Amino acid sequence: MLPNLVVHKTLFFDCPMELVRSQFADVAHHSQSHIHPNICFTEIHYENDSTHFIQETKPFWFFLQRDKVIQKQEANGDLNWKFIEGPNRGARLLFRFKEEDNRTEVSAQFEMELKSWRRWLLPFWRKGVSLALDKAAREDRLDLEGGAYQRKVHQKT
Repeated sequence: MLPNLVVHKTLFFDCPMELVRSQFADVAHHSQSHIHPNICFTEIHYENDSTHFIQETKPFWFFLQRDKVIQKQEANGDLNWKFIEGPNRGARLLFRFKEEDNRTEVSAQFEMELKSWRRWLLPFWRKGVSLALDKAAREDRLDLEGGAYQRKVHQKT
């Protein structure tokens, strides 16, 4: 079935594309440096070309949300997040990267099928996801453009 919640954001960073892509993909860095204060990344492990982790967040309705996520870097460099367990199970978050004049455009798209009573809350879900993506982009921008992020190389086990 097609998702009935789709939120698309276009984000801009004054950094080279490879640096932005690397920072977005670096879940361990996000966890260790607390880039997103309202999000906790735990149980991070690497499997082939994927990163598996638990994402815990307290969204606007103030109860703890715990999702198991698989992040895969596609051959073209896109990052594809699949929520496989938790309240957002079945959702997808896709990041596409494009560089122009040492500036990076990131296209972020969140998709989710809302079932049963959640469909009635579609406008609130859309607004909540939109605000969360905006907040995360501001936090990533501070990390990247402020110079705090140092590219790291992970040994995948």
